Amino acid sequence: MALAFDEYGRPFIIMKEQEQKTRLRGIEAQKANISSGKAFARILRTSLGPKGMDKMLQSPDSDVTIKWLLERGIHPIRIAEGYEMASRIAVEHLERIAHVNRCKHHLAEISVKAVLSVADLERKDVNLDLIKVEGKVGGKLEDIELIYGITVDKDISHPQMPKQIEDAKIAILTFPFEPPKPKTKHKVEIDTVEKFQTLRLQEKKYFDDMVQKCKDVGATLVICQWSFDDEANHLLMHRNLPAVRWVGGVELELIAIATGGRIVPRFQELTPEKLGRAGLVREKSFGTTKDKMLYIEHCANSRAVTIFIRGGRFFPLVLFGRN
Repeated sequence: MALAFDEYGRPFIIMKEQEQKTRLRGIEAQKANISSGKAFARILRTSLGPKGMDKMLQSPDSDVTIKWLLERGIHPIRIAEGYEMASRIAVEHLERIAHVNRCKHHLAEISVKAVLSVADLERKDVNLDLIKVEGKVGGKLEDIELIYGITVDKDISHPQMPKQIEDAKIAILTFPFEPPKPKTKHKVEIDTVEKFQTLRLQEKKYFDDMVQKCKDVGATLVICQWSFDDEANHLLMHRNLPAVRWVGGVELELIAIATGGRIVPRFQELTPEKLGRAGLVREKSFGTTKDKMLYIEHCANSRAVTIFIRGGRFFPLVLFGRN
């Protein structure tokens, strides 16, 4: 193959052994053009941005759909018209669901507030590690909010307990809210109603002592790593002591660091000095679903903030968190 120019300076290509070449016609020529277009797209395409060129329509088994349509006898003009119609429908749908542009002022305002909240203006330094990004599927982009604190994917243990605690003093416990279990195996035989009542009253007294201990040290909220049974939960509700159970170890450490509290491994070690403090602890429900989360705001020992993202699908949440 060689490049030449005519008398007007226009370039043209001279093919070697041109007499041995045959011209493709019909569907074969169309398939060859499609293959050339695919090869060209592979060279230039990018998977980033709205103008990416890796959007050629393919079937589930990776065959190009256009070739299949041509083999079915559909005219190329009809195929092109179908693509144009599909393109218009896709653009109209994207315009209907494109909320990001309408929310850009809201998102920018949240971002600026988050940075200013953790910025050290005297040192002109910003610790971006203090900005946490959390997300939950559901809601709209307009529901994105800035939380001056941390979030925990848990809820208050009893529906009749207060859902909002101001000036919270938090007891962070890693021991179960139940009577201690013996380290060796024992067998207890209960053959009368009186013995059962005695055992039940003893268990109730133990629960009552634990709740009273938390009240005596000044706790207004109990966050426990382990669960507790319905009787203990009912007693906590009647004593007006909200509680959260089944909180993981990593979350407990985060709460302890943020609130300035100490994790208490044994019931006897609970003291007022080990309580964490937060300006506001509240449970938030999301729409008509049963999803709930705990917001711990205005923590005593941290300026950490959380950007809480909402969205209809998981993938946009990942993109927002990454950016």
